[in-house]
Amino acid sequence: MTQRFCHAASAVAAAFAAMLIAGCQGSQPAAAPEGSAATRAMPVVVPGSIPPGVPVDEEYRREFERCDRENIFRNQPMTGFRRCSGDPNRLTALDRLHDGTISFHAKLGLDIDGGFKALTDPGLTDLRDTSYRYPDGSSVYSDTVPYVVIPQGGDFSRLTGIQIGDIGVVLDGAKVVPVLVADRGPANKIGEGSIALFEAIGDSRCKTWQDPDRKTQCSSILDTSLNRNVRYLLFPNSKIAGLTPQNVNQRVAEEASRRFEALKTTAPGP
Repeated sequence: MTQRFCHAASAVAAAFAAMLIAGCQGSQPAAAPEGSAATRAMPVVVPGSIPPGVPVDEEYRREFERCDRENIFRNQPMTGFRRCSGDPNRLTALDRLHDGTISFHAKLGLDIDGGFKALTDPGLTDLRDTSYRYPDGSSVYSDTVPYVVIPQGGDFSRLTGIQIGDIGVVLDGAKVVPVLVADRGPANKIGEGSIALFEAIGDSRCKTWQDPDRKTQCSSILDTSLNRNVRYLLFPNSKIAGLTPQNVNQRVAEEASRRFEALKTTAPGP
């Protein structure tokens, strides 16, 4: 590790930590243990390019394209909320980078599982709990923790090595948001994130905040995906031990920013 890299990684991690700690002053509402909007891992502009990778499994990736066109996945018709054509995955790349990082470009849809609305006024597909649980058994709170969703069923994790509890970053233009891999969705859907992730990239999907000053309790949502793709960079074998509702944003921000800087610094030359 070079001295230059150490300084860069430390600076980015410190910037994330400073923003998080600054928002941790004061009491926390019972319904939102992860803290207010100010405690979230917020986006920063980080210069530098991400290296290209090699396809993980093009046959698997094309299954999502077929679902977008025909509502068929693994030769099975998808009906109801599992249909893809109304909210296409737009999975244009699924690659493994030189260090094992998984990179994919896809839509960003909304997942409110574990959040205020899912707890108080759930829709047909909204769940009270996320797949990831803290050591105390509680779920991740969608309103205040930037998280992403991976397909269930085993294929995605088997091919990529990404598991629940791993971490990563979501890139939207020059914005970089650290995220926790906290939930699973249908096997034929890819590209979803929490309310807090949308807030962090500056494209809110909350229509009504019960607490507009703190933004920890979203009671009404705009359930539509972004009109553009984002890039997901997920780090295999990156699960952080000892996460709690109180420290999740800070610890994920610090470790994800460190790994992101390392990915850029160790990129192979042209």
